[in-house]
Amino acid sequence: MDGISTIEKYLKGWRLYIPIILGLGVTFWLIYSTYNVEDFRRIPFSHSMTGYLFIAILLVGLRVFGYIWRLRILSERELNWKQCFQLILLWEFASAVSPGAIGGTFIALILLAQENINTGRSTAVVLVTSFLDELFFVLMVPLVFFTIGFESIIPNAGFELGEISVPTGGIMFYFWFGYGVLLVWTLLLGLGILWKPRSIKRVIVAIFGLRILKKWRRGAVNWGQDIVVASKHFQGKGLGFWLKGFGATTLSWTSRYLVVNFIILSFGPVSDHILIFARQLVMWVILLVP
Repeated sequence: MDGISTIEKYLKGWRLYIPIILGLGVTFWLIYSTYNVEDFRRIPFSHSMTGYLFIAILLVGLRVFGYIWRLRILSERELNWKQCFQLILLWEFASAVSPGAIGGTFIALILLAQENINTGRSTAVVLVTSFLDELFFVLMVPLVFFTIGFESIIPNAGFELGEISVPTGGIMFYFWFGYGVLLVWTLLLGLGILWKPRSIKRVIVAIFGLRILKKWRRGAVNWGQDIVVASKHFQGKGLGFWLKGFGATTLSWTSRYLVVNFIILSFGPVSDHILIFARQLVMWVILLVP
């Protein structure tokens, strides 16, 4: 079965409507189950609230623009702005409604192929996109941690989650474990794409040759080959190229997180915007592990 047939299989009819219905259903149920008329009446509706919510909506658009700009850069202008806009919207939608077995990466490869971009180039663009995303986290997390301190982001006292007590030590261990995995993955990608792709491929294959990891050996071999392909297309690019790509990535992720800041700000004053931003980073790194 070719790629297009696979997409059509998973993104048509009831397969497409089920995740949409589930998502909207859970959203409406959460609103209905927590709605309180008195609480709603206490919301201070004002011009400033409307303004902050409008800024939040603009930030959503800025996030999408960052993705579009990055795709335009990575395609080296082979894709025009309209094509990048259409591809990003389809990429985001397909990632949201497709099952994990398909995922956004596979969808992206097929969508790029439809724009007459060859398989090698498509693979390279998708892999470098992943590398830039993870590089943002690897660099931003220590920056915010050393700016405002560990204790401010993750309080020493831990917290209660229903009847479950969650100690701070457990949170910190899980976070640093996730960050460590992310750091190693990003280093392997970066060294492979920018320096020694075949050496990194051999290291990856050797690691997944271990008995405990042998189940994923085939995927690791494919991933190593993807690194070689990406390096062929992007090794030797100038510093300006990478700075623009990382700048577009930073714009997207920063806009994504600032949406929450401005939604909170629309309901009341915010004393520390960086703290809200930092806690979202921590949460995202923790969620990357599962």
